[in-house]
Amino acid sequence: KSKGAVAITADASGHTGEQHSRAADGNCAEPTSKTTESNQRSSHLPSAPTCRYTRHHSSLLEHHPSRGVESSRVMPPNTKDSDDDDVAGATATTATTCVPDGDTVIVRDHHGDGRSAYVRCDSSAPFEMPDGRNGSGSVTVRDSSSGSVLLKTRPQYNRRQSAEEVNQTLNLNLGLPLDPDSPSIRSIFRTLSNFFALFEHKLFALFGSLPLPLKQRLTKWGWMIYFPLHKLLLGRRTGIHPDASYEYHALSTVMHWGRLFPVTVERMRFSLSQLSVWHPPEAYPYCLRRYEREDDGGGDNGGSGGGRWRLRRRRVGHHREGAVVKKISYDMKDTCRIATGVHVTDKEQHEQQKGGVGGSTVVTGYYIQQNPSKPSDHVLFWLYGGAYLAGDSEGNLPIAEKFGQWCNDVDVFLPNYRLLPEYSFFDSLRDVVQSYEYLVSVRGVKPCNITCLGVSSGGGLVVRLFQTLAERRREMGIDDDSTHHDTNHHHDVVPKSTARVELERLLTNPAGGVLMSPFVDYTVESCTQPGSFTQYIKHDLIVNQSVIEEGLQYFDRLGDADVRRRESPVHRSLVGLPPLCLVVSEHEACFDQNKLLVDRARADGVRVTCGAWKYMCHVWPLLSMFIPEGRQACDFMVNWIKENCL
Repeated sequence: KSKGAVAITADASGHTGEQHSRAADGNCAEPTSKTTESNQRSSHLPSAPTCRYTRHHSSLLEHHPSRGVESSRVMPPNTKDSDDDDVAGATATTATTCVPDGDTVIVRDHHGDGRSAYVRCDSSAPFEMPDGRNGSGSVTVRDSSSGSVLLKTRPQYNRRQSAEEVNQTLNLNLGLPLDPDSPSIRSIFRTLSNFFALFEHKLFALFGSLPLPLKQRLTKWGWMIYFPLHKLLLGRRTGIHPDASYEYHALSTVMHWGRLFPVTVERMRFSLSQLSVWHPPEAYPYCLRRYEREDDGGGDNGGSGGGRWRLRRRRVGHHREGAVVKKISYDMKDTCRIATGVHVTDKEQHEQQKGGVGGSTVVTGYYIQQNPSKPSDHVLFWLYGGAYLAGDSEGNLPIAEKFGQWCNDVDVFLPNYRLLPEYSFFDSLRDVVQSYEYLVSVRGVKPCNITCLGVSSGGGLVVRLFQTLAERRREMGIDDDSTHHDTNHHHDVVPKSTARVELERLLTNPAGGVLMSPFVDYTVESCTQPGSFTQYIKHDLIVNQSVIEEGLQYFDRLGDADVRRRESPVHRSLVGLPPLCLVVSEHEACFDQNKLLVDRARADGVRVTCGAWKYMCHVWPLLSMFIPEGRQACDFMVNWIKENCL
């Protein structure tokens, strides 16, 4: 078949159209010269944007009418996946279609022999996963050069099964007659865990002291040996469903046993601190530069202490300077304005009186500046995850730096935030709001040039950050006019002062938010009643029984049932939030609360692009070094940022 562009025709309505604009309540104005890519495309797609990191085989599309506006990448049929490491020349074709109430599009993107599909939906209606069987409405995918029909299908939406019913259809426990809840099995692994605890600190210290490139090579070589053997001997018999890729089945065989060992906060923190081991420069998405340490000892913006690394060129022919990774430590005591409205705990007040780097007004983290000569106009604001118990900015540096590269070489800011159980959820939120204010007030980045990306609990903090900005705007009566209204006297019009203008700029919405399996529901009901959070932990590779047993006890410190509901992002008003992109797996622990977030955000007028995969675990995009589904999700998020925020 021809490798030309692919045209999409909506048979149900025969209409095509444009994507939604980026405008949202509180957003910076879109530059008039910035035209949405879809406005420039016809149904035959004469030109397509390049995507340096996309290395996909062909994609097939299915869609259901009246479900949302779709903009999805479609690779030409029979396109071969190159093994060349220099991916700068790889391209992806983007096809856009729109029918009167929107579409949901199922994308089958074949990485190697993977058979899983994902759904992209930009609808304003509640989100439902289509089952792919016959139904009303259809779409035809044609080869624009030959006119031949590549795919025509009619998916429908059936009754949604309960999480318990879904589990009965899955291959649990690697297909072995093994009950993880058996007292004898738990006793055996508890004994092994206690034995390991005798020397785990020394092992953690030894492994942590190894050079990062060495740990990355060992991980890569181990996978290169293990995966072919698993594919040959076990194939697709160990994952929860045969439609998951061979790689995901192999990863399931390795990671499954972690649910049998008791999890502690120390083990969680060590594991997430080593996230950088999974992302060497050659891992997906690919990095064109590498880290080198520079011992200059200088901080940033007058901060105390510090140091920096450089990212050097890896290949001849990429004529760009190395990026600089700066360690940030800046006291916001005299410049903090938004975070002063966030709840302050007694412990935080005590630290504020003591002062010092550990105090409540100090912003810490890392800033990746892609061009050493000057910062970029746009910045990616990256918040790591870890259930508020673990995670750190340093462990996220490699994957965050790669995302910045693929998003047109934008700078990346990775702030730290305080964790449970030493601190509270309110401390975490305050640190994030303060870090955002640092980015706008101190570094001078325009809010409309900031894209926030949150992983798991970091995604929940991104939503709470947006809600804090919206709530402060409503409290102060800020609108888009040149004057502001007194909230006590609605008929009085008061001219804006300079301070007011600056505060309005500070409270302006960022360009958008990307949420990777966000953790947004902290209620007792979500954590205890039947649903994905209590049922899917039986097969989720990340959020498993051991993690829940260790982590839930700390959320009791958030407060009673009313406080936990009030502080859950999904149960607060979502009016006035910027556009959101959310990626979630239908079979992960956080699926129910993510679906609820999408539905409530859309009901509150927020434009939400939802990408939903099947049979994946929590935050599977972080496993993109190993599994093709993770690479799909990285493509999905990066392309959304490039289309909507840059």
